[in-house]
This record gives sequence, C-alpha cells and structure tokens, in this order.
Amino acid sequence: MRRTIIMKTGPLYLILVAVFALAQTTAVGETNEQALPNVLLIFADDLGYGDIGCYGATKIKTPHIDSLAKEGMRFTNAYVTSSTCSQSRYGLMTGRYWWRCELHPPRGVVAPSGPSVLLEEGVKTLPQLFKDSGYQTAAFGKWHLGVGRGTSPQDRYDWNRPEIEGGPLDVGFDYFWGIAANVFNAPQFYIENETFVGRKPGDRIIVESHKKVTPWSPDVIYKYDEVAGDITRNAVEHILNAPNDKPLFTYFATVIPHKPITPAKAFIDSSEAGIYGDFIQELDAQVGRLIDALRKTDRLENTLIVFVSDNGAVIAESESAAKRFSAEPMWEAHLAGHRANGALRGGKHSVYEGGSRVPLIVRWPGRIAANQQRKNLASVTDLIATFAELLGKPVPESAVDSFSLYPQLMGQSKASPRDSVATKTSQAIFSIRVGKWKLVEHDPQNPTGRKSENVDQLFDLENDPAEENNVYGVYPEVAARLKKQLAKVK
Repeated sequence: MRRTIIMKTGPLYLILVAVFALAQTTAVGETNEQALPNVLLIFADDLGYGDIGCYGATKIKTPHIDSLAKEGMRFTNAYVTSSTCSQSRYGLMTGRYWWRCELHPPRGVVAPSGPSVLLEEGVKTLPQLFKDSGYQTAAFGKWHLGVGRGTSPQDRYDWNRPEIEGGPLDVGFDYFWGIAANVFNAPQFYIENETFVGRKPGDRIIVESHKKVTPWSPDVIYKYDEVAGDITRNAVEHILNAPNDKPLFTYFATVIPHKPITPAKAFIDSSEAGIYGDFIQELDAQVGRLIDALRKTDRLENTLIVFVSDNGAVIAESESAAKRFSAEPMWEAHLAGHRANGALRGGKHSVYEGGSRVPLIVRWPGRIAANQQRKNLASVTDLIATFAELLGKPVPESAVDSFSLYPQLMGQSKASPRDSVATKTSQAIFSIRVGKWKLVEHDPQNPTGRKSENVDQLFDLENDPAEENNVYGVYPEVAARLKKQLAKVK
C-alpha cells in the first residue's frame, strides 16, 4: 500500500490546520459564522415608557437611544417585576420574580447597607453566566442589591471594614466601579471593586447611622451633578482599555433620571422639558459615548446592546404633589407637555402600567433585523434565559421565571415564550397580565398605604391601555381565571 506523507510546509497541511482550528473554535461555543458577541446591558433608573423619542417623547431628544431601536428590535409590552429599584434589579440578575427572594424585605426597597446582598448563594446570576462562558465581566454605576452576608433585617453593614464583602465581585463581576445605591444614599463616595476610591490602609470611616457615613476626607464625597458623568467615563475607559482576548459583558447601571434631578452643566437648557428633560438628554449622550467606545475598539459590529429601564418614571400631575414628593422637575416637564410614562396610568411605586411597563430595545447588527417592533409579552427576567441560549448554555435551574427571547430576536418566531407576566409592587400589591387582560388582586391582609390600588381590578389593555375602566364585575370568569394563574407564581 502506498503511504502518503503530508509535509508540514505543504498546502494540504495548512488546510488541515485551518480545519482543526475551526473545529476547536466551534467546540468552545463559537459558531462558524461569528464569535460570541460582546454584550452591553444599559439599565436606566426611573426612565418612563414615554421618556425617549422612539417611545413617543417629543420634548426630549434621544437620538442615540433611538438609533438602537432603528437598528434593532423595540418591545412595547415589556415589564419589570416591580415598579421600584431593588426588586427589578434582582429580577434582572437572577431571572426570578423578586418575591421569591427570602432576603428581600416584603415591602420597600433593600437598604444600601445591607443587611445582605440579595443574590443568594445557589442562585446563578447573570454575570456568573457570562463569566462561565469566558467573558470579562464588569459593572458600572448604581448597585442597589445590598452588600454583606448578614441575616437580620435590622443589621446594617459596617462600611468601616477594610474591604466590602458580599458586593458585585462576589456574585460574578470581575470589576465594579460605582455607588452603593442612590446618589443621595450614604455612603456618598465611590466604590471600586471591594474598597472605596482613594481610601488607604488606616483611613477610618465613621458610621453614625445608615443615613450618616463620614469618610476619612471630605474630598472624596462626590458632587451630585458629576456622578452620572464619572460613571460613564469609567465605563468608557474600561471598554477602550480592555484586552481583546475575551469578549466583554458590560453592565452599565446609570443613575439617570432618578432623583435628585441634577444634569451636568453642559446639558442644562438643552431640552424642551426643563432639567428633567436635560437629564435624560445627558443619558442619551452617554449612550452615544459607550457606542463610540465600542466603535473605536472595533467591537461595535459584534456587540449585542440591550437598553431597558428598572421601572417607570416618577410623575407629578399637580404642583402640590410635586412639592410633597420633591418632584418639582417632573411637574415642570409635565407643564411643558412631556408625558414621562406616555399614555400609561401611574408611575413609579404604582401597580398600574406606568410603573412596570418599560422601554426594552435590543440591537445586534447583522443578526437582529433592523427597525422591528414586538408587541408580545416580555419581562426583564427573560434576559438570563435569552443570554443562556445565546451562549449555548442551559438556562440556570434557579431562573424559574425566565423565558428565552432569543428566537424572537433572531427572527425564528414572532410568538412570545410566555403567556403571562406578573408583578408585585413595593407595597406588596400583586398583578398579572394574560393576553389583553390585566388583573390587580385585592389582599385584605395587606395594610398598604395605597388603598386605592389594593382592590380587585380588571382591565382590558387592548381597548383601555390607560386603565380607566375597571371591568372586574363585568367579566368575573376572566378575573377568576387570572387569579388562578397568579396563584401559581406567588
């Protein structure tokens, strides 16, 4: 038998090497067509359904965010699990409804200082999913998921410890730069990884109460109108300087437009909706800077960008209400003709659509077709299952409320993977949407301050998107069916 010898310098050898390299690439989760994409997840803070141009805003200009919708897919029936901050962040990070978390207070948001990080051990997080797939994981901005590993709700984290335990680095992020919770919450100085920026060994922090935390030097206390810009600058620098040996998962949790409404000087008077509109236009410019950083590093064309808000906007429909809740900028925007939540009823904290229905935009050029709109139900909890399918990984067992949107994004299906979506407000009022119907369930054991909301209500959102007509008594069989469906996820 004649034996064929392949010389290492011959063309056949080179072809075999190339085939072998391709097979190895495919074996680690990449496709023959394209490597795994970078992922940029932008999480706005109190941004309403009607706050950006592609969702109807006319007094506020958001060209960079609008370009994401023009070049990708925009969802019109996307929800968060609650109309407040820490609850929706838990759902985003875990693919679980927030009321499944035993560490979360039953009412209100989690305190910035703990007592424990809400991301329980044994519950797989979004950054862990990416890290296990070989990504560089980084988070910037507002955390508001607690720190530490305490057990008592009365406990508060001791910020004077040498290192911050139970924070972003303990739940899957390789790097973090940002703040513990809201801009006005203590401690009002920046965190990098597991320590405070500028703190040296021996620098003491005085913790007088959960509202008063004094640093070693007043120079490290940030200025409110500089926080959003500082967060953006660090995120941009990370993208520009990150090595190219791994794909990036970048979580950008802006503080805009959460109170206090403090746009940077360069954006004041830039909108037609007062400083509230100016603040959102600052956010849009920051989205543009992130996009530009991806472009400069030749990452943009292979980056999947998700833009979503944590809950609806704070609204003010009277001057007295604005003064009562320190929402004067929102009242000014309202007088200028801006409707932060569009035609939807209610806003932040509310059980109504304006509290929990949010903008959701996904862009991935060449993979997601441009200028698409989806009316099907979606939830922020669905992102972890969506990313798992993108990465070729199984959906984490703990992500029991997550359904993959990947077939919709890829144009493989127009149907929603879910037939319902549930929410629960920070005052423990449940609702569920099934098709065109939405049920708000009365709980006689709930001593909520929003008594007008804690009543049995049924709305036909197809014909009554503003939830003006309670038809609970007209369609008792529909209400009974939705109550049974809600009971399955409570």
